[in-house]
Amino acid sequence: MTERDPQGLLKPMIAAALLFVGGLVILLSAGPFTGDPDWQNLLGGGVMVGVAVLYYLMVRRMTRRR
Repeated sequence: MTERDPQGLLKPMIAAALLFVGGLVILLSAGPFTGDPDWQNLLGGGVMVGVAVLYYLMVRRMTRRR
């Protein structure tokens, strides 16, 4: 991705949003609200949310470096 125009960065922003939503879904489905918490899935969902936030921040940084 050599071009840094905002239109070219729309797809990575959508990918970060979908990763974040997927992590939240895993966190909610494995959490204590469903009975006994599934710790492996809670860890996986937490990592997904963390990676999504870092990915979003990196994409935002690329847009501001112009």
